[in-house]
Amino acid sequence: MTTKTFVPRIVGKPDLKKRTEIEYLAQDVIVTASALFTGLKEVFPKANISTEDVLELIRTNDPEKRLKEFYVKDQNVALPGIKTEKLIESDLLDIPEEEFDFAFILIDEIKTALGSPLLSYFNPLPYIYLNKEEDLSLRQEYFDRVNGYTEEVTQNELQNEILEELEKIETSLNVLIEKGVLSTRTGLRGVFADMFRVFSFNRQSGIVEISSGAFVNGGLKRTGFDNKKRFERRINIINNQSV
Repeated sequence: MTTKTFVPRIVGKPDLKKRTEIEYLAQDVIVTASALFTGLKEVFPKANISTEDVLELIRTNDPEKRLKEFYVKDQNVALPGIKTEKLIESDLLDIPEEEFDFAFILIDEIKTALGSPLLSYFNPLPYIYLNKEEDLSLRQEYFDRVNGYTEEVTQNELQNEILEELEKIETSLNVLIEKGVLSTRTGLRGVFADMFRVFSFNRQSGIVEISSGAFVNGGLKRTGFDNKKRFERRINIINNQSV
């Protein structure tokens, strides 16, 4: 016997407002990080700045020290008897620090964006990579996480089966709305007020049935129901009964 593999299904529509908000903030980080990456490569052309260098610069609590490391590497600065680490920590380096100003500004912008409550849960930094165009981009995994967060899904096969029936009802209701027989002027209240006139509940069998007066009352009268024809039909039936 083959066991059916359960596959969760999306219920209803995702929270597009929240999804868009998260992705907008993340893309803003990417754009700013890209500007930082480009600027660093221009200022330190020989330092071979990598994507990871940029990410470390954003994460560190001492960006000035990291920028000095780039400077030393770019200029190949060395003093006899002094280790590079000590040289960077000293005041012996004659660095035109105004060249660093752009970096501090961009880092602050990125950290401000990352301070958003939404990005505290969906930090884009671990998903940044260098694409074929040599630009920083976000991996698809990041968007998959955001999509998963803004969607509700079924948890078992029974829910899948129920969802399938609910989707049929949804389709039918929308068809009836399109045909103009269900009122949408007061939202769902109007739609279901019309539906209550169309269906009745059979207490004996415990099921919902189409009311025999479905086209007599409510919105379905707008399908062209003619009360005169209704009575004529009944009179004809009475007149044609066997004696």
